[in-house]
Amino acid sequence: MAQTREAATVEAAAHVLREIMGIPAKSIPFTLLNNAQGLVIIPGMIKGGFVVGIRHGSGVVLSRDEAGNWRRRRSAP
Repeated sequence: MAQTREAATVEAAAHVLREIMGIPAKSIPFTLLNNAQGLVIIPGMIKGGFVVGIRHGSGVVLSRDEAGNWRRRRSAP
């Protein structure tokens, strides 16, 4: 079965997060990640850095629910 664009974006974002967390000098400190209320992962931006005024791109937005669990936010159609 062909992978949807949304599923491919989620998988790419998960891959980017695994790569970043696997590099001790560049990983997100556990205490920062543990206290974060939200997280945005844009796979195509990893090599370009963070740029103000992005016009295009696909990524994943995660936020914590009331119980403190990560939940993916769905984009509006």
